[in-house]
Amino acid sequence: MALDEEEQLLLLRQWWHQYRKFFIGTLVLVLALVLGWQFWAQQRAGAAQEAAQLYQELLGALSSMEEAEDEEAETSARYLSGQLHQRYSRTLYGSYGALFQARFAMEDGQLEEARQYLQEAMTGPGPKHLRHLARLRLARVLGAQQQAAQGLELLEAEPRYHASLHEEIRGDLELQLGRVEQALAAYRRAARVLAEEGGGEQPLLRFKLERLEGQLNSSGKRSESSLEARPEPVQTEAPEQLQELE
Repeated sequence: MALDEEEQLLLLRQWWHQYRKFFIGTLVLVLALVLGWQFWAQQRAGAAQEAAQLYQELLGALSSMEEAEDEEAETSARYLSGQLHQRYSRTLYGSYGALFQARFAMEDGQLEEARQYLQEAMTGPGPKHLRHLARLRLARVLGAQQQAAQGLELLEAEPRYHASLHEEIRGDLELQLGRVEQALAAYRRAARVLAEEGGGEQPLLRFKLERLEGQLNSSGKRSESSLEARPEPVQTEAPEQLQELE
Protein backbone atom coordinates (compact mmCIF):
# COMPACT_ATOMS: atom_id res chain seq x y z
CA MET A 1 0.00 0.00 0.00
CA ALA A 2 1.41 3.37 -0.98
CA LEU A 3 2.31 5.77 1.82
CA ASP A 4 0.87 9.22 1.78
CA GLU A 5 3.04 12.31 2.11
CA GLU A 6 2.64 12.63 5.89
CA GLU A 7 3.65 9.01 6.48
CA GLN A 8 6.73 9.39 4.25
CA LEU A 9 7.70 12.53 6.12
CA LEU A 10 7.27 10.72 9.46
CA LEU A 11 9.44 7.81 8.33
CA LEU A 12 12.08 10.22 7.07
CA ARG A 13 12.13 12.00 10.44
CA GLN A 14 12.44 8.71 12.27
CA TRP A 15 15.28 7.60 9.95
CA TRP A 16 17.08 10.90 10.44
CA HIS A 17 16.63 10.75 14.20
CA GLN A 18 18.13 7.27 14.21
CA TYR A 19 21.14 8.01 11.96
CA ARG A 20 21.72 11.72 12.45
CA LYS A 21 24.72 11.25 14.79
CA PHE A 22 26.42 8.99 12.25
CA PHE A 23 25.89 11.42 9.37
CA ILE A 24 26.90 14.47 11.38
CA GLY A 25 30.02 12.68 12.62
CA THR A 26 30.90 11.56 9.07
CA LEU A 27 30.38 15.08 7.76
CA VAL A 28 32.58 16.54 10.48
CA LEU A 29 35.28 13.94 9.79
CA VAL A 30 35.25 14.60 6.04
CA LEU A 31 35.34 18.34 6.60
CA ALA A 32 38.24 17.94 9.03
CA LEU A 33 40.14 15.81 6.53
CA VAL A 34 39.60 18.32 3.72
CA LEU A 35 40.61 21.27 5.86
CA GLY A 36 43.53 19.33 7.31
CA TRP A 37 44.79 18.38 3.86
CA GLN A 38 44.51 21.97 2.67
CA PHE A 39 46.36 23.20 5.75
CA TRP A 40 49.07 20.54 5.31
CA ALA A 41 49.46 21.42 1.62
CA GLN A 42 49.71 25.10 2.45
CA GLN A 43 52.21 24.42 5.21
CA ARG A 44 54.25 22.19 2.96
CA ALA A 45 54.25 24.76 0.16
CA GLY A 46 55.20 27.47 2.64
CA ALA A 47 57.99 25.34 4.11
CA ALA A 48 59.32 24.54 0.64
CA GLN A 49 59.40 28.23 -0.23
CA GLU A 50 61.19 29.06 3.01
CA ALA A 51 63.73 26.27 2.45
CA ALA A 52 64.32 27.41 -1.13
CA GLN A 53 64.87 30.96 0.08
CA LEU A 54 67.35 29.78 2.72
CA TYR A 55 69.18 27.73 0.11
CA GLN A 56 69.49 30.71 -2.23
CA GLU A 57 70.82 32.82 0.63
CA LEU A 58 73.32 30.07 1.43
CA LEU A 59 74.56 29.98 -2.15
CA GLY A 60 75.00 33.73 -2.10
CA ALA A 61 76.94 33.59 1.16
CA LEU A 62 79.16 30.80 -0.19
CA SER A 63 79.87 32.77 -3.34
CA SER A 64 80.88 35.85 -1.34
CA MET A 65 82.96 33.72 1.02
CA GLU A 66 84.96 32.10 -1.80
CA GLU A 67 85.40 35.18 -3.96
CA ALA A 68 86.44 37.68 -1.30
CA GLU A 69 87.31 35.47 1.69
CA ASP A 70 84.64 37.35 3.60
CA GLU A 71 84.53 36.18 7.25
CA GLU A 72 81.05 37.59 7.73
CA ALA A 73 79.85 35.66 4.68
CA GLU A 74 81.41 32.48 6.08
CA THR A 75 79.61 32.99 9.39
CA SER A 76 76.37 33.48 7.49
CA ALA A 77 76.97 30.37 5.36
CA ARG A 78 77.65 28.23 8.42
CA TYR A 79 74.45 29.49 10.07
CA LEU A 80 72.27 29.02 6.97
CA SER A 81 73.54 25.50 6.27
CA GLY A 82 72.84 24.61 9.89
CA GLN A 83 69.30 25.97 9.59
CA LEU A 84 68.66 23.98 6.44
CA HIS A 85 69.94 20.81 8.07
CA GLN A 86 67.99 21.24 11.31
CA ARG A 87 64.67 22.59 10.04
CA TYR A 88 64.32 20.61 6.81
CA SER A 89 66.20 17.41 7.60
CA ARG A 90 63.67 15.20 5.80
CA THR A 91 63.82 17.13 2.56
CA LEU A 92 66.23 17.68 -0.30
CA TYR A 93 67.30 20.95 1.28
CA GLY A 94 68.16 19.17 4.50
CA SER A 95 70.52 16.91 2.56
CA TYR A 96 72.22 19.92 1.02
CA GLY A 97 72.50 21.43 4.48
CA ALA A 98 74.17 18.27 5.79
CA LEU A 99 76.60 18.30 2.86
CA PHE A 100 77.67 21.88 3.57
CA GLN A 101 77.84 21.25 7.31
CA ALA A 102 80.22 18.38 6.56
CA ARG A 103 82.38 20.72 4.52
CA PHE A 104 82.70 23.19 7.37
CA ALA A 105 83.38 20.38 9.85
CA MET A 106 86.20 19.11 7.60
CA GLU A 107 87.68 22.60 7.39
CA ASP A 108 87.61 22.74 11.20
CA GLY A 109 89.33 19.37 11.46
CA GLN A 110 86.23 17.75 12.99
CA LEU A 111 86.43 14.57 10.92
CA GLU A 112 84.04 12.46 12.98
CA GLU A 113 81.40 15.19 12.86
CA ALA A 114 81.90 15.50 9.10
CA ARG A 115 81.55 11.74 8.80
CA GLN A 116 78.16 11.81 10.53
CA TYR A 117 76.87 14.60 8.30
CA LEU A 118 78.00 12.78 5.17
CA GLN A 119 76.43 9.50 6.24
CA GLU A 120 73.18 11.38 6.73
CA ALA A 121 73.42 13.04 3.30
CA MET A 122 74.35 9.71 1.69
CA THR A 123 71.16 8.04 2.94
CA GLY A 124 68.89 11.09 2.84
CA PRO A 125 66.11 12.06 0.41
CA GLY A 126 68.40 13.92 -1.99
CA PRO A 127 68.87 12.97 -5.66
CA LYS A 128 71.27 10.18 -6.61
CA HIS A 129 74.08 12.46 -7.75
CA LEU A 130 74.02 14.28 -4.40
CA ARG A 131 74.07 11.01 -2.45
CA HIS A 132 76.99 9.81 -4.57
CA LEU A 133 78.88 13.04 -3.93
CA ALA A 134 78.33 12.51 -0.20
CA ARG A 135 79.70 8.96 -0.62
CA LEU A 136 82.85 10.29 -2.31
CA ARG A 137 83.45 12.87 0.39
CA LEU A 138 82.87 10.24 3.05
CA ALA A 139 85.51 8.01 1.41
CA ARG A 140 87.93 10.94 1.55
CA VAL A 141 87.15 11.52 5.24
CA LEU A 142 87.78 7.85 5.96
CA GLY A 143 91.15 8.19 4.26
CA ALA A 144 91.96 11.16 6.49
CA GLN A 145 91.02 8.97 9.47
CA GLN A 146 93.54 6.34 8.31
CA GLN A 147 90.72 4.02 7.23
CA ALA A 148 91.56 3.84 3.53
CA ALA A 149 90.36 0.24 3.17
CA GLN A 150 86.90 1.21 4.40
CA GLY A 151 86.94 4.17 2.07
CA LEU A 152 87.66 1.90 -0.89
CA GLU A 153 84.68 -0.26 0.05
CA LEU A 154 82.45 2.76 -0.61
CA LEU A 155 83.92 3.02 -4.11
CA GLU A 156 83.49 -0.59 -5.16
CA ALA A 157 80.48 0.08 -7.38
CA GLU A 158 81.04 1.53 -10.84
CA PRO A 159 80.60 5.33 -10.71
CA ARG A 160 77.47 6.71 -12.35
CA TYR A 161 78.14 10.29 -11.31
CA HIS A 162 81.32 12.32 -10.74
CA ALA A 163 83.33 9.52 -12.38
CA SER A 164 86.61 11.44 -12.59
CA LEU A 165 86.47 12.47 -8.94
CA HIS A 166 85.49 8.91 -8.03
CA GLU A 167 88.64 7.50 -9.67
CA GLU A 168 90.89 10.23 -8.29
CA ILE A 169 89.79 9.49 -4.73
CA ARG A 170 90.23 5.78 -5.41
CA GLY A 171 93.80 6.54 -6.48
CA ASP A 172 94.44 8.53 -3.30
CA LEU A 173 93.23 5.66 -1.13
CA GLU A 174 95.16 3.02 -3.09
CA LEU A 175 98.32 5.10 -2.72
CA GLN A 176 97.67 5.47 0.99
CA LEU A 177 97.65 1.67 1.23
CA GLY A 178 100.94 1.50 -0.69
CA ARG A 179 99.42 0.04 -3.86
CA VAL A 180 101.25 2.28 -6.29
CA GLU A 181 100.31 0.56 -9.55
CA GLN A 182 96.61 0.49 -8.65
CA ALA A 183 96.80 4.16 -7.68
CA LEU A 184 98.44 5.08 -10.98
CA ALA A 185 95.79 3.14 -12.93
CA ALA A 186 93.03 4.99 -11.05
CA TYR A 187 94.62 8.39 -11.74
CA ARG A 188 94.91 7.53 -15.43
CA ARG A 189 91.23 6.54 -15.55
CA ALA A 190 90.34 9.82 -13.85
CA ALA A 191 92.34 11.82 -16.40
CA ARG A 192 90.82 9.88 -19.31
CA VAL A 193 87.24 10.41 -18.08
CA LEU A 194 87.96 14.08 -17.53
CA ALA A 195 89.23 14.43 -21.09
CA GLU A 196 86.25 12.52 -22.51
CA GLU A 197 83.79 14.72 -20.63
CA GLY A 198 85.58 17.88 -21.74
CA GLY A 199 85.97 19.02 -18.17
CA GLY A 200 89.35 20.62 -18.71
CA GLU A 201 92.62 19.72 -17.05
CA GLN A 202 92.81 19.52 -13.27
CA PRO A 203 96.27 20.66 -12.13
CA LEU A 204 96.20 18.65 -8.91
CA LEU A 205 95.26 15.43 -10.72
CA ARG A 206 97.98 16.07 -13.30
CA PHE A 207 100.51 16.64 -10.52
CA LYS A 208 99.57 13.36 -8.82
CA LEU A 209 99.78 11.47 -12.08
CA GLU A 210 103.14 12.88 -13.16
CA ARG A 211 104.68 12.48 -9.72
CA LEU A 212 103.67 8.83 -9.51
CA GLU A 213 104.83 8.09 -13.06
CA GLY A 214 108.14 9.77 -12.25
CA GLN A 215 108.57 7.68 -9.13
CA LEU A 216 107.87 4.46 -10.99
CA ASN A 217 110.26 5.41 -13.82
CA SER A 218 113.01 6.29 -11.34
CA SER A 219 112.43 3.02 -9.51
CA GLY A 220 112.68 1.09 -12.78
CA LYS A 221 115.92 2.82 -13.80
CA ARG A 222 117.50 2.11 -10.42
CA SER A 223 116.60 -1.55 -10.79
CA GLU A 224 118.19 -1.70 -14.25
CA SER A 225 121.33 0.06 -13.00
CA SER A 226 121.73 -2.38 -10.14
CA LEU A 227 121.45 -5.29 -12.55
CA GLU A 228 124.06 -3.78 -14.89
CA ALA A 229 126.48 -3.14 -12.02
CA ARG A 230 126.20 -6.66 -10.68
CA PRO A 231 129.53 -8.54 -11.35
CA GLU A 232 129.61 -11.59 -13.57
CA PRO A 233 129.80 -14.82 -11.57
CA VAL A 234 133.26 -16.46 -11.67
CA GLN A 235 133.15 -19.87 -13.28
CA THR A 236 135.15 -22.47 -11.39
CA GLU A 237 136.26 -25.94 -12.42
CA ALA A 238 134.09 -28.79 -11.35
CA PRO A 239 135.60 -31.18 -8.75
CA GLU A 240 135.79 -33.96 -11.38
CA GLN A 241 137.74 -31.71 -13.75
CA LEU A 242 140.20 -30.80 -10.98
CA GLN A 243 140.80 -34.47 -10.28
CA GLU A 244 141.55 -35.14 -13.96
CA LEU A 245 144.14 -32.31 -14.03
CA GLU A 246 145.85 -33.76 -11.03
